[in-house]
Parts: sequence; C-alpha cells; structure tokens
Amino acid sequence: MDTPENKTLDALAERVLEARVEFETQLPERGKRFPVEEFDRLWLAVLDYATQMKKRKWLHRDVVREFRGFREYLQLEIFNTPGDALRRADRMEILLFDDYDPYPEDDDSIPPAKSDRKRRKEKRRK
Repeated sequence: MDTPENKTLDALAERVLEARVEFETQLPERGKRFPVEEFDRLWLAVLDYATQMKKRKWLHRDVVREFRGFREYLQLEIFNTPGDALRRADRMEILLFDDYDPYPEDDDSIPPAKSDRKRRKEKRRK
C-alpha cells in the first residue's frame, strides 16, 4: 500500500542507507583516521528513523541487513573506532532492534564528535 506515511518512512530508510554508504566509502579511504563527520550523519539518520519506526512492528529489510552486527564490524582494529562511536553503534542496534534506549540520558541532538569535544572542553575547565 502506497500511502503518504509509507513514502515518508521509505524516505527515512533511504536516508539511513545513503548515510551508511557514505560512511562506508570513507572508512577505508581515511587510513587511520575514523570518518567522524560521516558517522555523525549516520547517527542522526538512524536516530530519526528509529524514532519514526518506534510504534511499528516492522523495519525496512535493507536497514536491518545493514545494521545487524554493525558494532562488531566497527570493533575491528583496522578501523581505529573511537569508544564513543562504538557506544553509539551499539545504541543504534538497540534502538532499531530492541526498541529501547540504553542511554536515555545522552543528548541526542549532539553528534558523537561534537559531544566528545564538549566533554574535553569541560574537563579542561575543571
């Protein structure tokens, strides 16, 4: 059934998939530097998608395929993934598949790279 609501959900899923492809293409090209900006865009896309899909009993199959085991994939040593990004990857999987937020106290509006910078600034001030 092609309803306006389904078109909106499909667009959100497409945004997630495009952000994942963009992140994936930057991962090997950057050498030892983790592609933080691309990961931030992926995080925000997944967060929007998970929020809209929360009350539904289904997910887009392509989104599921891309995120099953995502955290474990990022844990590979060759990617040099920062700890905050691993925690966010874990959170992405839980938001998508288990329908709850393991870290509700986090500020979702601040992408991981920016929240890391914010924490470092606060530490310097103390």
